[in-house]
Amino acid sequence: MKTLNRYIAGLYAWNVLALLLLIFSLVVVVDLFVNLEEFSRAAKQIAEEDGSTSGFRHVLLTSMLVIDLWWPRILQLFNYLIGVVLVAAMGFTCWQLVRHREFVALLASGISLHRTMRPLMFVGLIFIVIAGVNQELIIPKIAHLLNRDPRDSGQRVPVAFPVPLTPDGAGHVFLAREFDEVNQRMLVVHVWEADDEGRLTTVTRADEARWDGDAWLLRSGEAEEPIARIETPLDPMQFRVRHVRGFGQNLSWRQISEMLQQPSLPDSDRDRLERARWGRIGGLLSAYLTLIVAIPFFLLRSPKPLLGASLKAAPICALGLAAGAASSSAIFPGLPIWLGAFIPCLILAPFAIALTSGIRT
Repeated sequence: MKTLNRYIAGLYAWNVLALLLLIFSLVVVVDLFVNLEEFSRAAKQIAEEDGSTSGFRHVLLTSMLVIDLWWPRILQLFNYLIGVVLVAAMGFTCWQLVRHREFVALLASGISLHRTMRPLMFVGLIFIVIAGVNQELIIPKIAHLLNRDPRDSGQRVPVAFPVPLTPDGAGHVFLAREFDEVNQRMLVVHVWEADDEGRLTTVTRADEARWDGDAWLLRSGEAEEPIARIETPLDPMQFRVRHVRGFGQNLSWRQISEMLQQPSLPDSDRDRLERARWGRIGGLLSAYLTLIVAIPFFLLRSPKPLLGASLKAAPICALGLAAGAASSSAIFPGLPIWLGAFIPCLILAPFAIALTSGIRT
């Protein structure tokens, strides 16, 4: 039995890795053709700064910039695609076993088809755990590399971003051309202040504003009266929350928890981060349950085309994977956010139990 487990598990794992490699290669090649000019321009600039303009060095630098831009994106793409890849690779694995009559040999030797599910489920669980570790330990450390475009390839520091009109809840509205998260400073800052009735009272402009832990210190501040310090609950963490509100999946559970502890965090951002935090767990569980739901369709007692099985499994798997992907953003009125993230799992679990227990063997 150990030999059987190793054989099926090894075949399935190789199919998963081959499918991932194929998808990653296709995505990178397409992006390379679309943005080749941008990569080439960035490589040319680096070569000119180093004083070397040889054609070989230019090609080498271009290749390195492509790798530098895409290796963190591939880690992120792994988490996005793992559910689809696990189901597709399982279908290919079962097709190979059916095509070579290996399921027939197993049944003839007295081994139940239920037994063949174990290595498939075990390998699937390993990849789901890898995706969870990748999400919590690796992606948060390279999150600042995920927002780069081809022109920024090669940069290792977080890319600065502009600050749109942002109220702080204490009568101030901030606007800045650029926010540097590393140095906790804003450049070309405008601050508007209003009274309790909403009437504009002060307009302040500064070349730079730095956070000292309690307030923003202005350099070259201009207003009706000289202002060098603005106390506000809008600290650098708030700017970061607003910037990553659409990139909550790039943050770890600990980072999201730290953001949620901010007392001035708007309720809309708080709910969004809560859904991102719980949704990642629900999404991975949904992907695993979708794999379990799909397996019984492909465990056939006699060799025959798997087109019919694929057509039957496709709608259920598509809905399961889509529901899992939406678990981090779906809103269920009347339910706690943490429970709403597991609604797809609660729906898929009965299907998984019914289909696995109904396998004909």
